[in-house]
Amino acid sequence: MGCDIHAYVETKNATALEDAEWSYLCDYHFVRNYALFALMAGVRRYSSWPSPGALEKALQKRGVNRLDDPKLSLNEANVIMLEGADTGLTRGQPSFEPKGMPKNISHKTVDDFTIYVLSDDANENEWGENTCKREIANKWVENGSCVIWDCDKEGNPLRITSPDWHGESWLDNNEVRELAQRCAKLYDDDPDDNTVYELFTKTLACVEALDAMMHALEARGFKARLVFWFDN
Repeated sequence: MGCDIHAYVETKNATALEDAEWSYLCDYHFVRNYALFALMAGVRRYSSWPSPGALEKALQKRGVNRLDDPKLSLNEANVIMLEGADTGLTRGQPSFEPKGMPKNISHKTVDDFTIYVLSDDANENEWGENTCKREIANKWVENGSCVIWDCDKEGNPLRITSPDWHGESWLDNNEVRELAQRCAKLYDDDPDDNTVYELFTKTLACVEALDAMMHALEARGFKARLVFWFDN
């Protein structure tokens, strides 16, 4: 499962109708961090980073001090490894459930999120980024690789979602603030590895900056949201 996050900040006037189209403000580039991916995607999983402190506690709880202790079964050792890799994404911790992509996203977001379908007789001059021929689009739709985003009067696809995207969703101001708070919990065990610590530091700073920007927009009379998806 990939961890490239495609994220866009969108805004609209606070007095706009609920179903009014949102406006594109900017792309938002997150640090590549699988822990952040898990929090945003609504996935319950363990962090891939080992935590010496957590591993020691897991061993002590079983009355042993090493994983190859003969008292431990293979299954018990695997459980200890999972507990020892837990650095804040604890089992049972709630995470955001994917909401899907709203239909009233900005034109810019639509252009990047979907693939424009060309007729089968389109010439090479019409080809471009995020385009495909109808024959290919129909095959992708039939095998479940993507869905139709928009179609013509005859029902032929005009735009389809990309087979490479998954986990599309969005977060409002309060949810972004909650995301920042959850990212902060990744510091609970303070990994000894300086590289890991630096990654967590950058990740938290990145999310906190987004939180500050979105709430500043709100203070100026705008609604703001983050729409995003993940890349295989």
